[in-house]
Amino acid sequence: VSFTADDSEATFECSLNGADFGACTSPVSHTNLADGDNEVRVRGTDPLGNVEPTPARHAWTVAVPPDTTIESGPPALGNGTSATFEFGGTDNGPEPAPLTFECRLDAGEWAPCSSPQTYGGPGGAPLADGQHTFEVRATDRAGNRELEPASRIWTVDTVAPDATISGAPPELDNSASASFEFDANEPASFECRLDAGDWTACTSPRDYVGLSEGGHSFSVRATDRAGNLGGAASYSWTVDTIAPVTTITSAPADPSNDSSPSFEFAADEAGDFECRLDSGAWVACRSPRDLAGVVDGDHTFAVRATDRAGNLGAEASYSWTVDTVAPQVTITSAPADPSNDSSPSFEFSAGETATFECKLDAGDWVSCSSPQAYTGLADGEHSFAVRATDRAGNQGAAASYSWTVDTVAPETTITSAPVALSRSAAASFEFSAGETATFECKLDSGDWVLCSSPRDYVGLSEGQHSFAVRATDRAGNLGAAASYSWTVDTVAPVATITSAPSDPSNDASPSFEFSAGETATFECK
Repeated sequence: VSFTADDSEATFECSLNGADFGACTSPVSHTNLADGDNEVRVRGTDPLGNVEPTPARHAWTVAVPPDTTIESGPPALGNGTSATFEFGGTDNGPEPAPLTFECRLDAGEWAPCSSPQTYGGPGGAPLADGQHTFEVRATDRAGNRELEPASRIWTVDTVAPDATISGAPPELDNSASASFEFDANEPASFECRLDAGDWTACTSPRDYVGLSEGGHSFSVRATDRAGNLGGAASYSWTVDTIAPVTTITSAPADPSNDSSPSFEFAADEAGDFECRLDSGAWVACRSPRDLAGVVDGDHTFAVRATDRAGNLGAEASYSWTVDTVAPQVTITSAPADPSNDSSPSFEFSAGETATFECKLDAGDWVSCSSPQAYTGLADGEHSFAVRATDRAGNQGAAASYSWTVDTVAPETTITSAPVALSRSAAASFEFSAGETATFECKLDSGDWVLCSSPRDYVGLSEGQHSFAVRATDRAGNLGAAASYSWTVDTVAPVATITSAPSDPSNDASPSFEFSAGETATFECK
């Protein structure tokens, strides 16, 4: 209440509803007044102490507006597109009476309403997503309208949350354990499911242990605070804890003469390979694996596989010997040159384990072994060759031997001899064989002894003798003996006159008969 006086220096006293006067100034305020009639009196006092005899009065009636209470409504955050509010009011007047209400949604117009009040129900447009405000106010019978409407703020959220898997094992994993991290694009609670299991409440990270071999699927879905259940985010992966088995499918022979061998290999599942030669380092490789410059000696090639899950398998290995040195063949036994053997045999060796091929004259190479025999060779020149191939496949240079087969015995001829009846106790024989040969001579029944032409004898006894000579050519052929018989006679014959004319005789044509006791020729005188 405001007031003034005609004396600007006056002071004032006020009284409310018959109470004692008290000092006051303009304006004077009163609060928490009850419904009903009220009166304020004000009196002034001038500087001389004169008090206004008749206070100024102001009377009015207080009508307290009713109070409205919202009794029920949607949750503060929900996914319902309709909302129903129940409310009631209290008439604070001296004589309570029924109230009338007005409602307003968001920034809409106030409109008469009654409890319950529904928005977005059947026949109405659904409430849009977002924050909404419902207000309701009451008016009593005296026309007093509630100054502060009752209000309720809530949010409609019909958009389901999107769950996102942010951490997961690799698609192919060699661990029987798995951990998943996930989130949503708004605050939410989560449910997880493994394979065909049930949905269970979970939080990120979600860990699993003891997973079986094979394919698995993890799913997670989110429910936001409004109760919207989002679609599941899924991730599939395979647990593979079994290491691959590697097999070498192609390798060089053992031993091998290939200093650039190639290996082929495979595993029982897809993966990457590492190879190693001898004690070298493991290096990435693929099949076929070609090596170069491998030195002679023993070697070991190893290969191992790592599958796509990261399992490292046991190595497969192959040991072999590289031998690039060809074997050297030596003919250790052969027929003499020349030889009278038409069925010769050859012995040979290579100083290491090897297979052999033999060739006679211009014939083909054929497999053979020592000793190698031939039969029915024709007389003449021949050549034998043999070559060796070791276990590594190295073929050495051929060793060869040339010789002559001669099966024809030499024919010996006595070209000079004593007369058939010789008066000499010495004899000389000359002989030849028509080819290079050695000779053996025999006198009478003596032994065969080496001899050469001429062959001389002395001090021969009286009588008949026999000389024989035979030849052996360089091939060893022993020819038939040539022989010669003669008689040694160094005793002069004794001539005897066995018949003569008588002495004296009257025969002018006498005849004499004589003999020598041996065959002889005679001379007469």
